[in-house]
Amino acid sequence: MKDPIHTYFKSASVNHKDRPNRDLNSTEALQLLSYYKEHPILHCIFSILLTTGARVRELCQAKVKDLSYDEGVYWLNVIGKGGEKRDLLIHPNVFDTITRFRQRRGMDTLLSPSDDSPLLTTANGKPYTYKYLSNYIGKAIDRTNLPFLKYKEQTVRAHTLRHGFAIISAEQGEDVFRIMQALGHKKIETTFIYLERHAARRNHVGHAWKNSTIMEST
Repeated sequence: MKDPIHTYFKSASVNHKDRPNRDLNSTEALQLLSYYKEHPILHCIFSILLTTGARVRELCQAKVKDLSYDEGVYWLNVIGKGGEKRDLLIHPNVFDTITRFRQRRGMDTLLSPSDDSPLLTTANGKPYTYKYLSNYIGKAIDRTNLPFLKYKEQTVRAHTLRHGFAIISAEQGEDVFRIMQALGHKKIETTFIYLERHAARRNHVGHAWKNSTIMEST
């Protein structure tokens, strides 16, 4: 798959060697998105989480009035940990998934700064709870049975998608400080934890052997 991802779009005391691998790269993310391409509900949820790095709880709390349009760009204002607010950039294709989600639910698709209703709801029209949406996403991931899932050290869950956003951003050349800001981390050390394994593999000394005469003779 060659499409860029945006088109669909632990405690620090734990020894780094013991931290679970929550990495998700762009190829794996695209596989998840493609699997649910014809499912307007899950495709929307996966698209938002993968392309914004939003926490599931932030998505559950999002209101229609939190989504705005400014000079050709959509923004979703969310409230993170500690009541900290930040804006998430919503790509046009991802906004389209939100529109399809709301159409499927029979909801209004027009933006309104006075609309205090939930941005996304369950089939019963109620706002998602954190526990329900997290479990819903986890079961949906398991259902795909995609080959890469069996090679993960830890079961891929909703929070893995947030790690995926950080890793894919790094793949696109973004620096760790800008990724930290997008994720709403207070400490850059937390962001480094997200990117640690990816950076170690990307910068591994073994890459220097690609054009060596020894590799050519093996």
